[in-house]
Amino acid sequence: QEPRVAAHAAWALHNVAQLMQLEEFREVIKYITQIVQNLLSASDRGDAHMKNLRNSCYEAVAYFIQCANEDAIALIEGLFEGFISRLQHAVVMVVQNQSDRDHQFQIQEQLCNIIQTAVYKVRPEVVARNADLIMELVVQVLQGRNGEIAEEALLCGGAVASALGSDFGKYVERFVPFVLKGLEEVRSGDVVAVAVGVTSEMFNAKAGMNEAILSEVCKRLASALQSIDLWREVKGVSRIFPSSICASFSHQAIFTTFGDIAMAVEGSFMQYVQPLFSIMENAARSSLEEVEKDEDTVCHIQTPL
Repeated sequence: QEPRVAAHAAWALHNVAQLMQLEEFREVIKYITQIVQNLLSASDRGDAHMKNLRNSCYEAVAYFIQCANEDAIALIEGLFEGFISRLQHAVVMVVQNQSDRDHQFQIQEQLCNIIQTAVYKVRPEVVARNADLIMELVVQVLQGRNGEIAEEALLCGGAVASALGSDFGKYVERFVPFVLKGLEEVRSGDVVAVAVGVTSEMFNAKAGMNEAILSEVCKRLASALQSIDLWREVKGVSRIFPSSICASFSHQAIFTTFGDIAMAVEGSFMQYVQPLFSIMENAARSSLEEVEKDEDTVCHIQTPL
């Protein structure tokens, strides 16, 4: 069908994916491989750039994986290496102009999202078997952005860290610089939020995060807390209570990530405790009157780490 119709059909498959979670529609599971392969074939059409067709297909694939239950894991594993192969092709595709480059970036982002979603579903040993290639491709995607951070690539690396645990240590040296760069992008709350979440994943995995990396991460997290440009939700101060106490926003908030780091490195975190307490004390001291005058006062932390 024409791209507009095909894109609507791909979007409609989101509803089919949801049905897999219902007992009376479990028969849908056996069609996952066929559905995903047809979606990927549609994404390869010469006119897939029209009417958002390619994005609709990739998003539907990711959603099918997300909705998959334990009965579908074997099928997802059967498709897993094919997703990686597609990213491999997207990394080396020929680019002649900016339009081609934008097209390449879009495909890379969508495939990183699919692989990330699949990593959380398949067995750890399947991830481990393909980790070298996945992380090599993730690094290549991040290197190819001329200073910009590809959020989906960071998330893909974080998912691999979660799956591999301490075995992720072999990838830290090449991957961490991009996470540190993401933590510096305070004018882009989305990027920092992703980098903060990936930081938590790596420390929770205890994946070779040595003293030098610990220091660099903590410096950047503290700097982000001091920035008046960064969203309060990312810092962990999404709302102000009458008592002027800052509330934690989510598991990806910076304050919470400091807790994840402390749990992971234990005694090595002691040198950062007092500076962190100073930051928290400054936040708690902000009076309600000050906040009413300047709502961002509570976010501008004076004490550096």
